[in-house]
Amino acid sequence: MDIRDKICEIVAMVFRVEPQNVKTRSDDEPLGVLGLDSLNCMDIVVNLEEEFGIVFEDEELLLDSLNTVKKLRLIVETKQALLSTGGG
Repeated sequence: MDIRDKICEIVAMVFRVEPQNVKTRSDDEPLGVLGLDSLNCMDIVVNLEEEFGIVFEDEELLLDSLNTVKKLRLIVETKQALLSTGGG
């Protein structure tokens, strides 16, 4: 399973919808259509940290920076790359 699929599954779990409901949407579609707010955004972040072994810094926890699957995927990929090079 790739990063995008896992992110979609986490988002689906948080919003209690079928994973396919998230996977078939555009990666650029705002998660606000599912009801994204600061609380469920934090739930997504905690699950991403656990799943991928990454840590979000306080300054990264802005709703506007984490409100699409694409933005979530890019930050996860960036953090994994830093970990793999010893920079994280």
